[in-house]
Amino acid sequence: MPQIHQGIVIKMNANQRYMTDSASAAILRVLAANASPPVPLQDFMIKQDGACGSTIGPSIASKAGIKTVDIGAP
Repeated sequence: MPQIHQGIVIKMNANQRYMTDSASAAILRVLAANASPPVPLQDFMIKQDGACGSTIGPSIASKAGIKTVDIGAP
């Protein structure tokens, strides 16, 4: 479970209801680790049968042709 003041949360969902995929999450992890000072990150994965996301994010991500990450503050 994400903790307050412990870093940015990367949101993921197995049903692709968030914009994050494994490649975009990996890119963000490298950028956060190489920042000065390093940016702490947390992971949040909703259960497969849980309701979440599916707003316009995934459709925009597929049409934009760029890597996208769904992040948030706990």
